[in-house]
Amino acid sequence: PRNDAGQVRQPIKNRIKVTSYCETPAVLAEQRITKKAKVAGPNLENPHECVIASATREVSDRVDPDNEGGPTRKKPISMAVESFIFPDPFLEVSTEREDNPADQMSQREEQPHFPAVNATPFTQTPVPRVIIPYKRLTANLDQGLVDMVDQNTDEFLAIIPFGAGPKLFKGNPTLSTKIALFLETLAIGTNNLDVSKAIWKNRPSGRKDFETPWTLILAGASQELKEFLVWQQTFVVSQELTFSVVSFDKEIWSWVITNILGGAVRPEEEERRKALGTLKKALWENQRFRAISNRILADTGVTGGSRERAYKATASFDLTFIMTHDALGNPAPIWQLTGRPLTADYNLHTSYKMEIC
Repeated sequence: PRNDAGQVRQPIKNRIKVTSYCETPAVLAEQRITKKAKVAGPNLENPHECVIASATREVSDRVDPDNEGGPTRKKPISMAVESFIFPDPFLEVSTEREDNPADQMSQREEQPHFPAVNATPFTQTPVPRVIIPYKRLTANLDQGLVDMVDQNTDEFLAIIPFGAGPKLFKGNPTLSTKIALFLETLAIGTNNLDVSKAIWKNRPSGRKDFETPWTLILAGASQELKEFLVWQQTFVVSQELTFSVVSFDKEIWSWVITNILGGAVRPEEEERRKALGTLKKALWENQRFRAISNRILADTGVTGGSRERAYKATASFDLTFIMTHDALGNPAPIWQLTGRPLTADYNLHTSYKMEIC
């Protein structure tokens, strides 16, 4: 086609330069831009596309005979703008406290079986529920043991001694035998018990007292004994013999995100509420947190834009005051931040927590 001066028009695609940018490599890798005029910026509404924010027409290589050979005119692109408004973070409360394992106790159901009257005594009081993801239970365990558990997780239980780590196991080489002998005294069901030692895959460095592996593996327990052990969960037999028993559950996730310590940590409810509100507000305004929560929740079918998904990601957040002590015995209170995990992908979940911590 020619213009009024008789000059040949350049193809439209050679005269308009299309550029784009997105916030994350994942977005950049999956962007789908189809010949748009001016690109404005990243689309936090949909993590798989970039926003064409100020485009007024599509570029077409087709010739419009009624427009002297110019490009075909299209209607302006309709751009959706997210209208979600964050609520007052200081008035927000956790919406899922009943489901939060950090707020649950052991012995939640009716006791399934009872130990023998002459069993070795142990404390039977309910304690906070222990939640350890499968990946942590098997961390740095001998690969042969992990493969054995993988093949039939229902056949085994995980035993985690209090203070588990290289220092404890080195100082108590017969710990697994002591635990097995104690379990025998319970006399629940017919058993052929075996408690494996925490055999490491890679030798611990020895620089930390609580390095993995932590887990002893219980085999040969009857169904009745397994049901009781999981129900009871934590056994305090003596100062030297204290341990918890949990299932090798690949679907379970801890809700604990991080522990907050320092002079600002106080037991008063008003201080806890202010701290939680301040944390939520900071995360809602953080582009990196909004991007990763938007990505995860979009992939799981949660509706909304980046702002709304960031809000939904923190809806289950809660702070719990816990009094602890440091290595010298001095009071060291913490606020423990908890929240429902957004994904079952361990690495993605870790990245998500890193944006918070």
